[in-house]
Amino acid sequence: MQSENTYKARRKSVERIEMENLVDNADFRQRNVDSVPRGWIFFAPRQEVAPNAAFDPSVRRGGEGSLKIWGNGDQLAFGAWMTQVRLVPEMYYRGSVYFRCDRIDDPNLCVLINLHWGDESRLIREEYFSELTPVENGWIKAEHLF
Repeated sequence: MQSENTYKARRKSVERIEMENLVDNADFRQRNVDSVPRGWIFFAPRQEVAPNAAFDPSVRRGGEGSLKIWGNGDQLAFGAWMTQVRLVPEMYYRGSVYFRCDRIDDPNLCVLINLHWGDESRLIREEYFSELTPVENGWIKAEHLF
């Protein structure tokens, strides 16, 4: 009986969380002076491999625009947009991200979306969004249950 109650409580938490977006400024309405959405940063491990990155108000699925990365044909370019999300331990979360690709044959080989569990000082675990599903107008939905 205890395990059934635990399952029901966790399932209820998943249902509740699916209804609310836990990402602060997910619609990119609030922007810094340089037009980057507040709370988001661009990261590249080294300047030599950093692609170009910008906020693009003209490409949107909802909200005020989108975050953009482009490598100008450089196959070694590597970078990421990042933000922090506060999560409660021992809970399940469904993460979903929408993106579009231009001149990329296989997004599974070129687009990496992941979640780092931990804080600034230590990485506890890393999980990757595993389901990529094409949706309307060239958008792709990446989704994973954490």
